Amino acid sequence: MKLPRSHPSAARPPDPAPLLEAVLLASVQMLIARHPDLMLPPDVTVLRPPPPLRAARAVLGLVNTLLGALADYNAIQTPPLPSPTADDEMPF
Repeated sequence: MKLPRSHPSAARPPDPAPLLEAVLLASVQMLIARHPDLMLPPDVTVLRPPPPLRAARAVLGLVNTLLGALADYNAIQTPPLPSPTADDEMPF
């Protein structure tokens, strides 16, 4: 049975990129709330950071990579999706 075009199930599924971006930004905010040392400038070195802070920095790097991948994904969309993270490296 073929569904008519006006049927809600026949519509194109929504793009998951905005939801993924929102989840990533929320996770960055939670990481910073838990580890405020993440907000230190890069030139300030912390001698022997505790393991949770090292893990938080690693997760922050992964989130940055994922946000870059989402920006690339948005760039190839037709039409391009608006990005709330226009020029910021870490938008929070």
